[in-house]
Amino acid sequence: SHLANPASAPEETFLGYCLSSEKRHRSSLMSSSDTRPRYFQVPSPIFKLRFVSKGGAPHVLYCGGGGSSKSGVKNQVVLASLSWAWKDGGEPKLDPRASADTGDKLCVSIAADAAVDLVAAGMHGGSVIVYGCTAEDELVALTDEFQADLPTKDDPKGEESAVECMAMHGEQLATGGNDGVLRVWALENQADVVASLRKVAGEERVDVPKLKVGTAAVECKGHRGAITDVAFDAAGVRVCSASKDATVRLWDARSGVALCELPATTGLPSGMPANKGGAGKIMCRACVFTPDGKSVLAVQSGGRGASYATRWEIEGEGEATKSNPAKVGKLSDNPVPCLCISEDGNVVAAGDVEGQVTILNATSLTKVKSMPLHGLPVTSISMIPSATGFGALDIATGSADKRVVISSSKGGRSFLMYLLLALLLVAFAYVTASVVS
Repeated sequence: SHLANPASAPEETFLGYCLSSEKRHRSSLMSSSDTRPRYFQVPSPIFKLRFVSKGGAPHVLYCGGGGSSKSGVKNQVVLASLSWAWKDGGEPKLDPRASADTGDKLCVSIAADAAVDLVAAGMHGGSVIVYGCTAEDELVALTDEFQADLPTKDDPKGEESAVECMAMHGEQLATGGNDGVLRVWALENQADVVASLRKVAGEERVDVPKLKVGTAAVECKGHRGAITDVAFDAAGVRVCSASKDATVRLWDARSGVALCELPATTGLPSGMPANKGGAGKIMCRACVFTPDGKSVLAVQSGGRGASYATRWEIEGEGEATKSNPAKVGKLSDNPVPCLCISEDGNVVAAGDVEGQVTILNATSLTKVKSMPLHGLPVTSISMIPSATGFGALDIATGSADKRVVISSSKGGRSFLMYLLLALLLVAFAYVTASVVS
């Protein structure tokens, strides 16, 4: 009776069991062994991207635009769902669910809380707006613009001001930009705001209160150049910042006290150019804590040429905090503006200015593989947690080429594969010698 519509066959019937088995087989094959990159075109260049989980479903949060209104490309923050639809051929889809138009302000950095109830957007010009994501995936402004990057002596009019990087942890928002000051803002009534946001659904409309951002941000001063990246540790107690002054610094996130300085030039090859300015100037471009908080990974390079990653071991607490450069490894032949680390702390992924993504072993910092994924610089990279069900596809990247790409860190030639190849070569040489003799 189900031959006319086989898909309706109950699983307990033979036909239903066969169809269900085929579906499970295809789904398993695609999620666990299919490592082909998937490409998604978006309307604007991407400046920052984060893979996030909203309501237990995988989403990509990204920002970008064309800058000037003359470009005709909208400046916006977008939350898009990432789904794998077996009915449509088993290919993943990226569907925009919510967006916020930032007008003539180009959004260059984003951050979100763990549940993606709050989304912070950092602008060119130095301001920040915090949005709330409602139960119906609407992005609503929770704050007025507040200034998080100030004019400097070299830029008294603030023409180069920009909030280049942000991170959010609990009720804390960290921002960094051109003035070299890391600021940690307190989100004072976050719990009340989030409770109201979660009630905005269907015909039920509630008044969502404005988010109170502490006016006296904790200011972490010490960098002598623009801040390029910022990250909290898993506990939200410490925060690290990378800078164009060739250092990564660790701070107490609550007091702003400097804990230690990680100089980028430590352990680099002797052939690297001296830190004398221009294209040869060494700068730190990215930083991240390992999941256990015991190490910090930093990326450094000149304005051109090769990039290197350093794994710093962090010991002690408070003023007794010490750092030790445990390992240095080459990332790319080109500058690398972004990197991330897997949830288990075993894999590092980095994107370079030539559109290539490189995968490293996080402990040894040895290269696993490289993938040419974008036609323009990789501007942002994020790991996809294994619990999302995308199997081998565990990396999301964004670029100025108006593409989101999801790809896999899996693959590459392992040591065992090289050993097997060597043994085969030895066996082949032995057989050849025997035949000749």
